[in-house]
Amino acid sequence: MGVVETSGFKAWWPMKELQGRTKDGANVVTKGFRNMVTGEFHVDERGWDGAPPGPSGDLSNIRHVSDAYRENYDRIDWTVKGQPNG
Repeated sequence: MGVVETSGFKAWWPMKELQGRTKDGANVVTKGFRNMVTGEFHVDERGWDGAPPGPSGDLSNIRHVSDAYRENYDRIDWTVKGQPNG
């Protein structure tokens, strides 16, 4: 079996968790995300359309915004030929 990648959000896999059965024998499942490293199961109110709670592992290869970009963000000229975008 291969190694689970843990960088960023890759360790969170969408899964169904069995909660039990109804009186007539139907399975009751919850859709959510399982952290394949820690085994934690996270249920979002939107199920699989939601998102995991946060990065699961190594953040060194995730793109970060530099401090210089953050400091100079307000100086960006968002106009094209003198006209605002939109």
